[in-house]
Amino acid sequence: MTASYEGAAQFSVIGRELQLVASRSGVSGDVLAYELGKQSILANWPSYLRLSLVHYLGQWSIMVLKVPPIAAAVNSYVASYPKVPLDGVLGDVILRPTASVRAYLVYPAFFAAGIITIVAGLALVVFMVRPELGDEARGQYLMLAAFFAATCQSYTLLTSFINVPTPRYLMAVYPQLVLVAVFLISAFLCKSQSTRRNLSLSEPSAPIAKLSADKA
Repeated sequence: MTASYEGAAQFSVIGRELQLVASRSGVSGDVLAYELGKQSILANWPSYLRLSLVHYLGQWSIMVLKVPPIAAAVNSYVASYPKVPLDGVLGDVILRPTASVRAYLVYPAFFAAGIITIVAGLALVVFMVRPELGDEARGQYLMLAAFFAATCQSYTLLTSFINVPTPRYLMAVYPQLVLVAVFLISAFLCKSQSTRRNLSLSEPSAPIAKLSADKA
């Protein structure tokens, strides 16, 4: 909801005011927008950092407004509020969301994906410091999962700091999320080299034991 209000203010409210000021002053609207944004960030960078982190969390909160308890709370608040800001601009999708049972599955799944990719992405630092950990098959799968997880996190963090992200922004990393899941599952199912070595050493013993039994 924060991103929706910021986007509406940026393109529908402040945009018109900047165009009006630009037409009166003779200064380009892009120059005014850049200067306004720069001064706002420098004057209150902790709020800019907090807002960017809110946007970051929002990217991983797919369908959160459609979770039945949250949808009921938002609708109740809007109904009790005498005049909701930007009511005509945002629309009912944001201010009066409809509850969906699917949100109980979609919202936790994407939020869990965000947490998993954070942990897996940080593991990439370990592989960079100790690349020999990726020598075995399981390590290779984990290293690939860590790499694609890091790309997911770097993308979402970057877009949160330089733009007003919406859920559609996360669609760009859907392939990477699938690859992270595939490589993590492969690493879990993969047998280590020592296990395969022990199995290979134990295989010839079965025929020998059978031959010894036949001779006896």
